Amino acid sequence: GELRRSLIVWKMRGTAHSMRRHPFEITDKGITVKKESMEVPREVRGE
Repeated sequence: GELRRSLIVWKMRGTAHSMRRHPFEITDKGITVKKESMEVPREVRGE
């Protein structure tokens, strides 16, 4: 399998809550967040 790192931005000022994961890469030039996103599974959200 392939390791895919992702982050979740729970809340930003003036926006609704987001339940999306945003894949990212760590390289020698820093962190790059990918444009695609995916829904967070219910068990991760605690539902």
